[in-house]
Amino acid sequence: MDPRMSPESVMPESPAGEARLAARVWPAASAVWIDAAWERLAAKPEFSLRPRPWPALPVPDGRASRAGTPPRVVVFGISSDYGNGLLLHLLRLGCVPVALITSTRLHHSADATLFAHAAAALDVPYLALADVNAPEALERLRALQPDVFLVFSFDQIFEPRMLALPRRGCVNFHPSLLPRFRGPEPLFWQVLLGERESGLTAHLMSERIDAGPILGQVRVPVQADDTAGRLARRVVLAAEPLLADVLRMCAAGELGGMPPELAHGSYQRSARSTALEWRRPATELERLVRAGRPDAPAHLVWRGARYDVLSCRVVPGAGTPGVVLAVTKEGAVVATGEQCLLLAEVATLRVESAEGGTLGLRVGDDLAGSSEGEPRDGLPPPRVR
Repeated sequence: MDPRMSPESVMPESPAGEARLAARVWPAASAVWIDAAWERLAAKPEFSLRPRPWPALPVPDGRASRAGTPPRVVVFGISSDYGNGLLLHLLRLGCVPVALITSTRLHHSADATLFAHAAAALDVPYLALADVNAPEALERLRALQPDVFLVFSFDQIFEPRMLALPRRGCVNFHPSLLPRFRGPEPLFWQVLLGERESGLTAHLMSERIDAGPILGQVRVPVQADDTAGRLARRVVLAAEPLLADVLRMCAAGELGGMPPELAHGSYQRSARSTALEWRRPATELERLVRAGRPDAPAHLVWRGARYDVLSCRVVPGAGTPGVVLAVTKEGAVVATGEQCLLLAEVATLRVESAEGGTLGLRVGDDLAGSSEGEPRDGLPPPRVR
């Protein structure tokens, strides 16, 4: 991908030598289906890493050709925007998976998802597994005679028997520059901690999470106003060359890699919605709001109702942390531990407990007292593991 391309552009054509490989593999109607699915996804301004329903598109006629002896690829993923985007990249590169696998461990829907629709539309086997390490699941996967597992955001840990099943290994695609930001939701932490560079890492999977040999990386700058969702979108847009490289490695049987220096890395836990701690500097709280969009929005509590804070900005001023200093057409200005935060966009989760479904804030109102007892661990330092 041309690094000068606008991050808000739709997906470019494949690199030279690989342009429109899908046209040689998929029937014309299937290629149109894949492109239509990508256009629908790419139109989103933010990408989520949580499962999302997907509307069905008309099912094309025809069956893909597996010319020659390509590697037998099995794709694992939950149908998040992130997982969907990587799957569509793979299909556009002309890869015909022998199966698509999704997880129902956390009661994710297995039906109204892009993975399910793609399997039906492209005539690819589809398995929904609550436990990929269970004996019956291993038998079903072994019967596929896989060469490689490609993992695009999956919520189950592969045990040693699972890791050993494909002939050439298991490759995970992780949205950070490993070994930094190992763990389940790295984009949240990269925005929260003010990182200037993100990216995507392809690595061989090992028993230790996000710790296997690195096959390749693509780098993506973090913009000053990025939400986790906007950053996720740009990471996915930049992913195609890395996927193409991994497919070439699979075909050549050359899935080597460099072991990461874990001592120079970090591991962060799952993200969750966190109450704004008004004693923090406004710059930290503003990053927390951006990091939480769209999957783990920061929130405040006022008059018994919880409100997700969707956008804000840092403004000058000083006062007692949590106290409303001004209310304007742009929003409420709240004092923090350093400068002030203008709450520009706030959504309610329980409008019945708020007056008229709005915050109804006035100068002098104290938001700090209303949020007592809420989760307040949104800004811990990164940990080395």
